[in-house]
Amino acid sequence: MSLETIGPHAESGFSPGDVLAEAQQGDRIDLEIQVYEGPFIDATGRVKSVEDDDGGIAEDPKQARTVAVDVRDVDVVGCGVPDRLELELSHDPNSAYAVVHDLEVLDIDGERTHYAIDDLANCVLERSPEWLPDEYDPDADLRERLPIMAEIDGGIELWVGDGRTAEIVNQPQELTEDGRGVYVLKAGTSFANWDYEIVVPKPENGDPFLRSVDPDQEYEDYLDSRTVELKDIDVRIYGVDHDRLEGASEVPA
Repeated sequence: MSLETIGPHAESGFSPGDVLAEAQQGDRIDLEIQVYEGPFIDATGRVKSVEDDDGGIAEDPKQARTVAVDVRDVDVVGCGVPDRLELELSHDPNSAYAVVHDLEVLDIDGERTHYAIDDLANCVLERSPEWLPDEYDPDADLRERLPIMAEIDGGIELWVGDGRTAEIVNQPQELTEDGRGVYVLKAGTSFANWDYEIVVPKPENGDPFLRSVDPDQEYEDYLDSRTVELKDIDVRIYGVDHDRLEGASEVPA
């Protein structure tokens, strides 16, 4: 269930531009761009759209096309902090390789700046597995992601972290919402005997937390068994975005 990684392909003779030519909407992307007589841009984000030179959706990677990237993390020397990058690709008629020849930077104030690219030094794409819903966005708030996680049918494994360590809580089960808008997602190895509850209040009402439970007893005893294990948590899907959790490497294999 892990992400498919595309590039870098230096060992096979493909250029970073050729890797970018394989970009699809929704791909996670890492770019290193040297602008001609301009800034060096090191950016991580998500492919927002891919269009051909007629403004439609590009079907053939060999066509000239524009790849728009919504930026999540960026390090730019010499220009404003961008919110989006739009890279224009073409193919040399005498070559099988893609060439990136133009870059448009849209900064957080909506200002557009055009650059000529001297070199696309690196490009790595990560493609989500087919079972992951298109609406799942790792950059979205936990309250937006949690209902999507709960609906995934396929035995996914959830990891929960608090910025220092991470806990494997196994499969999502039942998601409920109370009258105050608090989400509670049961997780564990079986529906009848869940082991954890992921509790996500509305932001104005507190931070999300993870508690362990023992449901295999009378209701009052079950309530008494609830123990908070981690506070101010994030929840991720193993093999998709669990590497965003601080301390994930400390989880036992």
